[in-house]
Amino acid sequence: MPIKLTARSKRRMALGCLYLAAFAGAVFLVRSSAVRSFVYGGGSQVEEVTVATRSMTFWVQATGTLRATSVRDFGGPPAFGDYWQFQIVSMAPEGQAVKKGDVVMRFDAQRINQDLQTFQNELDQATKEMERTRVQIDLERQDLEAKLAEAENRRDKLKLKQGLSPDVEKATVIERDALDYEQATREVAALKDRIKWHATSSEANYKIIASKKARAENKVAEIQKGIESFAIRSDRDGVLVYKTKWNGERFQVGENVWSGRPLVEIPDLNTMIAEALVPEVDIGRIRLGQRAEIAIDAFPGKAYGGTLKSVGTLVRPKSWDIPNKVLDAQIVLDQLDTSVMRPAMSIKVKIETDRLDGCIAAPLKAVLTTAEGSMVKVKTDAGWRVRAVKLGQSNGTDVVITEGLAPGERIAADYLKAK
Repeated sequence: MPIKLTARSKRRMALGCLYLAAFAGAVFLVRSSAVRSFVYGGGSQVEEVTVATRSMTFWVQATGTLRATSVRDFGGPPAFGDYWQFQIVSMAPEGQAVKKGDVVMRFDAQRINQDLQTFQNELDQATKEMERTRVQIDLERQDLEAKLAEAENRRDKLKLKQGLSPDVEKATVIERDALDYEQATREVAALKDRIKWHATSSEANYKIIASKKARAENKVAEIQKGIESFAIRSDRDGVLVYKTKWNGERFQVGENVWSGRPLVEIPDLNTMIAEALVPEVDIGRIRLGQRAEIAIDAFPGKAYGGTLKSVGTLVRPKSWDIPNKVLDAQIVLDQLDTSVMRPAMSIKVKIETDRLDGCIAAPLKAVLTTAEGSMVKVKTDAGWRVRAVKLGQSNGTDVVITEGLAPGERIAADYLKAK
């Protein structure tokens, strides 16, 4: 006998069927990739990478600085006389472009100018004294020579009288004349000796004054030459770089420095090279002749090629406060850009250690490595699916996939973003 449904029962059955249909539709939508993409932020919002065979380059990364191999140091003037310490009175600004012949620094010459004036006065006095002495010597010599001539003349006259006959002159007169002649002869000899002594003593006195003059002349010449070195001039075109003291501070105007102490340097920008500090863990991967890429920190986006020219022989701490061990390496740049390159600029270096052609690779973020192994998320019609893969070498950005992926497959660029 058929069951007769009331109107109320029919309404209840209709509502039940409606709820059941709504529930089934909801389940279908939730399981669909479109809804899951909306709910979990997946789908089109996850960046995808299409797997393809390609070439990969492997690098050793390092930090470093630029350095000029040809550098001219400039410092305190050369020592001379009693001058060993000098005071800085001016310095050209660091980083300033200088031309050959430009003054890069000056030193205080006040004291030495005072000394120069003192020795110049000594020179002038010695010169005048020499002139007076020469005149006096000449006058004294002329006076002595005149006296000698007079004495010789008197002697000669007395000599003539010695020739007269005894019959003409009395004996007493002859004896007196003989005594006068003898005295005149002795006077002539004495005057000649005096002239010789005068010449000798005058010459000695003159030499003493001349030596005083020569000493003053030498001092004046020495100081004048030394003063020329108080203005330090560049012998080349370049950029001025201040040197630092043991505590890292730069020299300042007003400081006293020792002779020859290097204070600034002018590098030849055309001899610039890159010096890299290669981490100890990577030194086994580098060798001479490898290609390198240099980026200057101060100019992002600029990169320069080069070749590894030499490596150090000793591993050392990176700096006194950074114990990490590094090895020094020098890189010759293919092309210099002197418009931006300056010594001591910080750089980042990549040295090419290997190259692999025809490999499959994935971004490092696309791979999740756990104790169970490495995995990527592959895009399928049903959504993202986890797949185990085997890894090869990495260059710090990408990693080689040796097993688990085939060309043409799509994987999530970031494993953690794909749901």
